[in-house]
This record gives sequence, structure tokens and C-alpha cells, in this order.
Amino acid sequence: MFGAMNFESISFVLFILFLLALVHRDRKKIKVEGIMIMRRTKKGRDFIDRIAKLCPHCWNSLAVIAVLISIVVMFVGPLFLWNQAVAISSGQAREGVRLILPWAVSSVESKPGVLLLPWWLWVIAALSVMIPHELSHGIISRVEKIPIKSIGWVLLLFLPGAFVEPDEKKLKAAKKSTRLKIYAAGSFANFIIALLVSGIVLLVNVSVLTPNGIIPAGLIQDYPCDQANVTGVIQEIAGEPVITVDDVSRILSQIPVGSNITIKTDKGVFNITTVESPDTANKSFIGIAGPFTQNYALKKSVKAKFGDIMPQIEILKMVLFWIFLINAGVGIVNLLPLKPLDGGIIFEELAGEVTNNKNKIKKVTSIVSIAMLLLLLFNLFGPYLVSFVSSLA
Repeated sequence: MFGAMNFESISFVLFILFLLALVHRDRKKIKVEGIMIMRRTKKGRDFIDRIAKLCPHCWNSLAVIAVLISIVVMFVGPLFLWNQAVAISSGQAREGVRLILPWAVSSVESKPGVLLLPWWLWVIAALSVMIPHELSHGIISRVEKIPIKSIGWVLLLFLPGAFVEPDEKKLKAAKKSTRLKIYAAGSFANFIIALLVSGIVLLVNVSVLTPNGIIPAGLIQDYPCDQANVTGVIQEIAGEPVITVDDVSRILSQIPVGSNITIKTDKGVFNITTVESPDTANKSFIGIAGPFTQNYALKKSVKAKFGDIMPQIEILKMVLFWIFLINAGVGIVNLLPLKPLDGGIIFEELAGEVTNNKNKIKKVTSIVSIAMLLLLLFNLFGPYLVSFVSSLA
């Protein structure tokens, strides 16, 4: 265990040193802005031009769809944050949204307001976010005849990022529809990546894996499974195979209340006595809580041909999961009506449809941005604030 931790620490230090070496190599070409280090270049603009010219009408149609989806998300996102904030305040939710950061860990670790990912996993997921996001901004800019001044990378402390910088003067002078398309393109690209990754996971599950048990989200305190300390993937209940979630309800409906049964998991066999369901009279209940995660195993044909490749499949699915989660999360957060995020700029553009008074537009945008920032911060740190206040009561 110590060796694994030591390897993670060393590799993380090497990662930081690599970033510092990158900064040192380009030290004469970088610009420091507060805690950000930026490196601009004109390389890559021709590549974006070539992609934009492949099918301008296709890109334009996608940009229109991006605007429509972005407007919907811009209103749905705050609603989700508000509902989550209410749940946190009432004690119904113990977690809100979290920052996802790279660190010297071997597996995902939960800390107040953050999730710490192995740095290599974070880098893969971050690249899957940054490259499509910024490339989409650039492509739509060129489709709309807005020149690209520069392309580059940025470091916020030790967090790497990327950007595509359109000509600001020409962008401001362009039609409102043009600006909306460009602003909406980045998050839309992240949603597309999340959708594609979901399709890949579905394809893997269908072609390589077969359902094999379920994993409950937790055990309900003082009920049979909690008392027996049931752990692992549930594979059998009372001798009946559990393949999917539906099997649990089907099996328990056939077992009388008060029956002594066994639950088999990949961690062992547990003896319990069923109790009556708190929701349904005369129905057995064992005290497992959802949502339930479907567990999978390799198909026999795949295992016979390739051997036990389940560890590799699990790593692939883990990487794809975090690519999905971070792309979807960044896409949604980026569309919150909070400047300087794209959603805040889109909100400001839409506010211009209601009034031409620039002072009013700026004032309303500022108020909404501050409200969104406070709501986001409460979702990040509210659970710990509520817990602290409760401990004082």
C-alpha cells in the first residue's frame, strides 16, 4: 500500500514538474495574468479553418441546435441547483455539487466540496473536455466569418486549460445570432462527447458483458442487511439468482415475512431474517437502499476467446465514466447564467432582447451572476455548513 501511495506521489510530482518545464520552455512567450499563465500562438488556425470549410451548412445547423439546447440548460441548471440547495438546507441531501481536482491518489477520494481524482485520470477527462470545447468555439467562429486571433494553453495554479480567442472587436460587431452560436458551441460539444461516451459504454455492456448481480447504494440502518453487514455484489437471494434489480422485488414477493434466508454476494454468504416492508404490507423486506448499480461479468464467449480481461474492461469503463461525468458537468455549469461563463454571456445577450438600456442589462446580469455564484457555492460547501450548524444546536 505504501509503495502504491509513493508511486502516486512521485508521478504527481513529475506531472507538476512537466507543467513547470513547459512554462520554462516558453517563458519568453507567456503572459501572466493574476494567478493564470497564458501562452498564445497562431499555430492551429489553418487546421480549424479546414474543418470549418468541410461542411459549413452542417456546422451552422449544429450551432442553431446548440443555441436552443443552451438556452434550455441555462434555465434548468439553476433550477437543479436550487432544488439541491433546498434539499441540503432541510438535511435531505448530504452532498451537493463538487469540484473535481487532480491529486496524488490511487483512487477517487471525497473531501469537503471536492472529489480528488488520480491525476492521470483527471488529465484524460480534462483533455476530453477542453479540446472539443475550444475547437467548437473556433469552428463556429470561422463558419460565421469571425477571425481567430490566437490559440493557446493556460495554467490556473497547476490546473491546465486551453482556449481559442476570436477577434473580439469583430465578434462584438457581429449579429447577435452569430455571437449566440459561438458562445453555445463549447458546451454543446461537451454534451456530444458525453452522449458518445454513453453509447460506447452501452456498446461494451451489450457486446462484451452480461448482467450479473446488483450493487445497492447502501444499507438501511437497523434492518436485516445492515445487521448482518452485507457487503459486495448481490448475486443470490434465498438461492434464487439475482441478475437485475427487478429480480430482487420478484424474489422477495415470494418469500413470507420472517423467513430465514441467505444472501450470496461476491464477498460471501450472509444469513438474515426478512421483516415486513415499511411500504407494502405482508411483503418481505431486507433493507437495501437504491439507486442500484447493475453489475456485469464477461460473457463466456468473450472470456474463452480473450481470457479474463475484466480488469481492463473495468478500467476502460471507469475512464469513460469520468469522461462522461466531467463533460456533462462542465457543459451544464458553463451554461449557468454567471459571467464570465458562456451561460452568463448568453444571458446578457438575451437580456438585450427585453431592453436596449445597456446599464439595465449589465445590472441585471450582475445581480443574476452574483445569485448564481452564491447558489453554486452553497451547493459546494452547504452540506458542511449545515452539518456544522447542526452540531452546535
